[in-house]
Amino acid sequence: MTRGISSGTQQFQPDPKIFPVSAGIPKIEGIQQTSGFAKYTGDEAMPMGTLHVRVVLATQATATFSALDITGCSTVPGYVNFVSAKDLTTTTNKWNNGAVFINIGDIVEYSGQCVGAVICTSEVACDKAAKMVNITYTNMKTPIISMADAIIKNSIFLSLIHI
Repeated sequence: MTRGISSGTQQFQPDPKIFPVSAGIPKIEGIQQTSGFAKYTGDEAMPMGTLHVRVVLATQATATFSALDITGCSTVPGYVNFVSAKDLTTTTNKWNNGAVFINIGDIVEYSGQCVGAVICTSEVACDKAAKMVNITYTNMKTPIISMADAIIKNSIFLSLIHI
């Protein structure tokens, strides 16, 4: 199977009533990025002693985060440390309107919530160490995943509705 050279075009008609919002403006970095001249972090050599981090995420929602076992991480060559909420102060464990890492005993609000981070000497070691972290959940509940479920369970936040 042969494949021809890819190409693309875009036709766009600006709306003079909302100009300059609808005006077509070339992306400043566009030429460098499409020509291959743009430099990215991954293009640079890592300095000696660089450490890498992988965030460990909760895999269960609507449950209590009840225990964390990181003993398997220490068996991974290149493992340096594990950081969690207990290592941060309430001042430094802040991000937007919530915590960077949830504390043991907290309710996991969504799958993918941060529970900690492994620190290693390589990306490969981080990937392996992160998989070695065991999280224990208790009080698991069925997540609300539809509007019908939210109505049935009276999980509606009217104060957030702006009409």
